[in-house]
Amino acid sequence: MSLSDGEAHPDNLDEVLDRRLGSVAVAPREQFRRLLSLLVGRRPDASLEHEAHALLRLLGVDPVDPEEVEHELEAVLEQARAAGIDRELAPPVTQAYIRAVGRVVEAEAESAREILRGVPAEDRAERLDGLLAGLLPAAVRAFEVLHATLLRPALAEVLSPDRLPEPPTAPVAIALVDLTGSTRHLARNPAAAAEGMVDALFEAGQAATLDHPVRAVKYVGDGVFLAGADPSAVALAAFEALAHIERSLPLSARAGLAYGPLLRRAGDYFGLPVNLAQLLTKDASPGSLLATESAAEGLPPALLGRRRRIRVRGIQGRLKVVTLVPPER
Repeated sequence: MSLSDGEAHPDNLDEVLDRRLGSVAVAPREQFRRLLSLLVGRRPDASLEHEAHALLRLLGVDPVDPEEVEHELEAVLEQARAAGIDRELAPPVTQAYIRAVGRVVEAEAESAREILRGVPAEDRAERLDGLLAGLLPAAVRAFEVLHATLLRPALAEVLSPDRLPEPPTAPVAIALVDLTGSTRHLARNPAAAAEGMVDALFEAGQAATLDHPVRAVKYVGDGVFLAGADPSAVALAAFEALAHIERSLPLSARAGLAYGPLLRRAGDYFGLPVNLAQLLTKDASPGSLLATESAAEGLPPALLGRRRRIRVRGIQGRLKVVTLVPPER
């Protein structure tokens, strides 16, 4: 892409970034991350307006000069008030956006680096300018489409008559599907092997949820957490993820399944079942799914295998668990 007629040729990368993305006085990286958490760790006596203004100042944007920044901020806040948005709901949504957009930005920056690394230094500013000219409108449109595509079924699910009355800590079934032998695999293969491993794990999480009311809620290290209201659906999704990994990688995986009250916050899940699902993978055999007794209750008898008691770190006594059997295909 080239610059349009009459548009000044960018002299350096900073000029391009300022013009395309706005000129802000960015603090060192870690300090910048702490500043972004301002809207997350809200003080009880602070208003959302005060914190939003403070965030702008910390980012190097004076909320009084230029005035259009102030007006735009006030318009957004007024829309939120008019829509009846509870100020207490802002922190978890802000957390989710910062987490998600932070990962998007990291991926975009790495892609830009790959594109520009082979470009002569004197041509990089112009190439970056053209890249951003095409990227920014496309990114906005892609976000709109993806956001609407994912938001609609999510809203339909949580606003259903069965789910709407649920408290924030309603019981959830959660499974961790975790790769085994990944450290040895990475140590014996080129660094590029990690790319195939990461991609296969992502595909496994997405493919496993296509035909089940289950979501891949987070990818951590060498594993993916699957969550849903129905333990049977989560168990079947976990088995599909295990099978996908076996087909795609020279590695196996194992899974743990737990069920119980979980805190939903910032698009994530927190609580004992998450920890138990992770700990159960340590006792599961490669290719198998180990469930807590509470998670196995109500599952079809055909899925139930050996019952036993195991010691789990942090849990007094022995925990009752069930090895689940994959369904016949």
